[in-house]
Amino acid sequence: MKKTVILSGAAGLGLNTLAYFFETTLKQKGYHLLSYKNYMSRIRGGFNFTTVTFSDEPVNMIEEKADVLIALDQNAYGILDHLKPDATILTYERFKQGHSNEMVIDSVLPQGAAIDKKSFPMMALGALFKIFGIDESSIDRVEMKKWGESTNQNNKNAVRIGYTNTTNKYTLESYKDERTMRLNGNQAVALGAMSAGLRFFSAYPMAPSTGIMMTLSKFEEKNKMIVEQVEDEIAGIIAALGASSNGVRSMTATSGGGFSLMVEGLGFAGVAELPIVIANVQRPGPATGLPTRTEQGDLEFISRASQGEFPRIILAPTTIEACFYESQRAFNLADKYQLPVVILTDQFLADSNATIPKVNPFKVGVQRHINTDIEGYKRYDFDKVLNGRKFPGLDDTLIMNDSHVHDEHGHMTEDIEATIKLKHRLMSKLDLMVDDLHEPTYIGDTDAKEVFIGWGSTVPALIDTVKSLNDQGKKVGALLFTDVFPVPQKTLIKMKAEEKTLINVEQNYNNQFGKLILAETGVKFDKSINKYDGRPLTAEYIIREYEVIHHDK
Repeated sequence: MKKTVILSGAAGLGLNTLAYFFETTLKQKGYHLLSYKNYMSRIRGGFNFTTVTFSDEPVNMIEEKADVLIALDQNAYGILDHLKPDATILTYERFKQGHSNEMVIDSVLPQGAAIDKKSFPMMALGALFKIFGIDESSIDRVEMKKWGESTNQNNKNAVRIGYTNTTNKYTLESYKDERTMRLNGNQAVALGAMSAGLRFFSAYPMAPSTGIMMTLSKFEEKNKMIVEQVEDEIAGIIAALGASSNGVRSMTATSGGGFSLMVEGLGFAGVAELPIVIANVQRPGPATGLPTRTEQGDLEFISRASQGEFPRIILAPTTIEACFYESQRAFNLADKYQLPVVILTDQFLADSNATIPKVNPFKVGVQRHINTDIEGYKRYDFDKVLNGRKFPGLDDTLIMNDSHVHDEHGHMTEDIEATIKLKHRLMSKLDLMVDDLHEPTYIGDTDAKEVFIGWGSTVPALIDTVKSLNDQGKKVGALLFTDVFPVPQKTLIKMKAEEKTLINVEQNYNNQFGKLILAETGVKFDKSINKYDGRPLTAEYIIREYEVIHHDK
């Protein structure tokens, strides 16, 4: 059983509240869900919609076509191509357009019913309950503490009216009682960072990354950390580096344009070997681009950004659950190798809600890699690259950090021998970190002749793609990457030696990861599937493009 609902209407009408109650009810019933907000970059107004796909099995990706459309705005009739052939349109008397599958929610309002227009989304919620056969007792749980008693009661009345005036269409199958939690990607990154021991966060708001700061700020006092909104992204990274230089686990977050401003600070972290975690939540560019849409357009830039040469690590979580655990892992890697680690997500992950298994804050563990040597400690020991870090306050050792080329103690120098040794110290980390990088996960037919390559948020769509094609008897598989830079090489080279046809799948125009793989490993992809319209990648899209590839052979 898998069903999809689109909740649509004008911004500010109450769509988020409608989605909250519908998703909360589904979660309480034990269903798995994934929802994605399709909204415009406007302060107020415009037409928005949220797609909710739910099932009694884990949901990897939203479906392109919906079973039910809630039309709280006439503009909703402009997205009828998002519906399945037998889909139901739920709307109001004044919006209906005569489609044969329309259900009108408010056609028979009880005489004297005190229904405010603001309660119309609640009527739609009741209609949804009825269509999917959700028991009427769920209406009693439609309330919020922040609302007064009269508001809660009015909303329940509205839900009941929608429930009464709608016809049941589906009977949901029995659900599984599993312990899950509902998070979006930004919340998962923030919670993962806190469980890793984050104590200082500084950033400037920028969609779609802002949710990370908003989540952290809610826990600032309880978690005894500092969450600082600064004047711009330059200050964001520099302040975080200041905290890091004093031994505090530190982080900043931004999106592509903000990362551009952080680049000088990134280089500072590189040469001073200051551990820092940077969350970059991608959105389409260049410049302002599509601020509230999604793309994988920053990988190439982030892997090379800054003046000079120094190593960095880029982790691209594939799911909302992975956002939590990869954030924990990012801090450990930053401390071990004393360098910047970028968590590369995107708007799709940031703004999607999903039910996930309850996270375990102790699964990854906190590894600080602190050096407690009393005698002979050298901050930048040229002979011991991974000897841990000492910072001010641990003992009386003088700790020096500098953005210049420096000697083993951190004193600025232009000495030739020291310059070369420092370069060797920095770049040798690339070889040392190989064992800590995760090879990609392989899924699909073990005898596959064609293998998709994907990374980050495209992975769930690829999982559905491979399952669907395997079910059709097609021998395909997929290599799914979370660690994207430096590129893990062993599996790729083995795959190429087996003469598989590699199909690169990315949400950008230039095949940024495919070209990075070619540059780092010499492995060249054979075909590519790309999407760059700002909308999320789906299994349906990949399969259509896959069939085009075969048709063109």
